[in-house]
Amino acid sequence: MGRKNEIQDLLKEMKRIIKRLRRFEETYASKLEKVHPENHQSALNLVHYIALRSEDIRPIQIRLSQLGLSQLGRAERHVLASVFAVQHTLKSLAGKSGLPLHKAEFSIKKGKKLLTRHVVALLGAKRKGSRTRIMVTLPSSAGEDRHLIPDLVKSGMSIARINCSHDTPEEWSKMVEKVHKTRKSSGKIVKIAMDLGGPKLRTGPLEPGPRIVRLRPKRDLMGRIVAEPLVWLAPENHPTTPNREYVHLPVEADFLKHLDDTSIIEFHDTREKHCQLRVHRTEANGAWARCNKSAYVEAGTRLSVLEEDDEHSTEVGELPRLPHAIVLKEGDTLEITRQSSPGSPAQYGEPDEIIRPARISCQVPEVFEDLKPGESIMLDDGKLKGVIKEVSGDRISVQVSYALGGALKLKADKGINLPDSNLSLSGLTRKDREDLRFAAEHADIVSLSFVNSASDVGELCAALDEIGAAELGIVLKVETMKGFKQLPDILLAGMSRYPMGVMIARGDLAIEAGWQNLARIQEEILWMCEAAHAPIIWATQVLENLAKNGQPSRAEISDVSIAERAECVMLNKGPHIVETVGTLSEILQSMEEYQDKKAPLLPIWHTEEDPGIKVKRKSKKKDPGTP
Repeated sequence: MGRKNEIQDLLKEMKRIIKRLRRFEETYASKLEKVHPENHQSALNLVHYIALRSEDIRPIQIRLSQLGLSQLGRAERHVLASVFAVQHTLKSLAGKSGLPLHKAEFSIKKGKKLLTRHVVALLGAKRKGSRTRIMVTLPSSAGEDRHLIPDLVKSGMSIARINCSHDTPEEWSKMVEKVHKTRKSSGKIVKIAMDLGGPKLRTGPLEPGPRIVRLRPKRDLMGRIVAEPLVWLAPENHPTTPNREYVHLPVEADFLKHLDDTSIIEFHDTREKHCQLRVHRTEANGAWARCNKSAYVEAGTRLSVLEEDDEHSTEVGELPRLPHAIVLKEGDTLEITRQSSPGSPAQYGEPDEIIRPARISCQVPEVFEDLKPGESIMLDDGKLKGVIKEVSGDRISVQVSYALGGALKLKADKGINLPDSNLSLSGLTRKDREDLRFAAEHADIVSLSFVNSASDVGELCAALDEIGAAELGIVLKVETMKGFKQLPDILLAGMSRYPMGVMIARGDLAIEAGWQNLARIQEEILWMCEAAHAPIIWATQVLENLAKNGQPSRAEISDVSIAERAECVMLNKGPHIVETVGTLSEILQSMEEYQDKKAPLLPIWHTEEDPGIKVKRKSKKKDPGTP
């Protein structure tokens, strides 16, 4: 095909695309009528993007690139204006240079401005040096710690997140108070986001484990003891909290009178192994001792000490129960029940005959109505996988197909994912509705977890109307495959409110989608939300190793470079969270010169031979409301 014919054919393709965009406007007319006035142009652009992606345009993109033209690969924020621009260029190449450019409802420049405006409305003004905001999940200690929230804000936090799945309203109130004080003292805008727990499926309780503690010395690579376990001997009502780990063995007060700094306490542990506790310091309410070998101590264990030929004894009092677990491996059967009764491991007869398979309950039994044999199920963040073999009125039978490490210890309160099931769970639980009232009074943003459909969004909006909080900013968390597949309708439903945004909650999403599909899915969500001019929050395990252990992995640093394409990055709590916020802020600032959404930017190349080169840059316009 000659160049002239190629251009004419591409012009026909552009005309056909424009017709498709206009046709989709009519198809979505009823939904467009319901969006908030501030979101009208954005919703229209989203519909155009849905229309553009309704057919495979890759062949057209390749042909446009061969002519050196835009491939519409960066059209998300301004679909119709981009198509018109390509059409106008093609007409010029065809010799029709005098024709005026068709004007879309808003220009390419306006598309970027709309996104900026929506970001500021939801997430607040950007900090100096980076357009990407940082959200941090507050730990339980944040309400009591005088320095944590001020230090987080100083390091770069602009949104404080309170997870309603943890702590209590009393503790949340203390966190909110600390944020308000920091706002006032620092002069910085710090938003408060509250995250509703949603209908999270979790395993129920297990039968309590034995009342036992294990004393275990730490050894080096040569097997030599380098640290002996520390034991606090005291009555039950006299625990202590030193700055080191210890085990509290409750004993009678009279027994303590016979101890001094040289006493040796004899006992036999649960294995009938002879063990000793060597006292090295006594105090008014108890005594400190160390054990030089591994020992298992249970309630009722007799402790004896010899004092001037007299033996004095006591029994260890009540100990906390160990958390129980069900050990499961490939091929095992697990029964998940409706009843909230404690679960238990499998019961065996002789020889290895299963009398009753392992069982555990589900905290949301309503899902049993939606489950079918043959559907897959995952537990504990995908560490255990299986297939539903049978569904009855009060239980489901699961055959385990994968267990991490060959045998997994399944515990209580672990997540359950059902990626194949068409669940009819409500978007708001009873607890969510209670927590929503607190959020309406104290928060700037409320996040809805496990959004699966537009009706879930409608339920949240109706609940906000009932309590007079229609203006509260909302964030819709995409963390299920059903939610991902329904994303266009979810976005349009969310755009009935202003401001609104989306969180890519990659934890449960990765489990349901499969790790091999997460990269593609999170990319699609980024594009779809950009078309809606909806701010995006990038969440789950961002710099998690750094926050928890003080050292990031290489993969985490690479992950942050992609996260820069979102408008906000969320960090979870950890001992090193303040340093993590500072590191994240530095990385985001350094990457801003190289990326604008998915479009690469090309600053001048700096070489080692010329490290002192200085580049004069044009001043950037500020986001509205930038301090």
